[in-house]
Amino acid sequence: MRRDRTGELLEDDDVHLVPAAAQDMHACEGGWAGEDDDGRPTPCRTCRPHLPAARRGSRLIVPPSAGTLAMSEAAWQTMITDYATLTGWRWHHQRLSKQSRPGWPDLTLCRSSRLIFAELKTERGTVRPEQTAWLHALREVPSCEVFVWRPRHWALVQQVLR
Repeated sequence: MRRDRTGELLEDDDVHLVPAAAQDMHACEGGWAGEDDDGRPTPCRTCRPHLPAARRGSRLIVPPSAGTLAMSEAAWQTMITDYATLTGWRWHHQRLSKQSRPGWPDLTLCRSSRLIFAELKTERGTVRPEQTAWLHALREVPSCEVFVWRPRHWALVQQVLR
């Protein structure tokens, strides 16, 4: 038999107390804490604090904060791709684009009958002429949705990817 932190005797089938050091640790896989009742991935609140917790029937809109607006393009992309994964989108980002023709949008996302191309920029980033040319060409395709997203557009991104 063991004793709890107050000295009371515990039986074997009692709930075991977790040491304080172990409470500070979290167990997640790649920033995901598991799945909710609907089978959607649930973000780890420690690794991915920018993602809202999935709740049945709730709106998942989190207003941008000063930290969100000052983020790098890589952090902005991670925020979007995490949310896209959470809401069931398949997405692609070309990591080694140096050998590709310039201008292709940063993200390609698809779910059901929707296809989205998104160029991601920081608040101060500019869209280069070759990127503008690709965005205009893709906007000509009737079934495609084309966006330039900046951190201040976070509520719009969530609305589009919902």
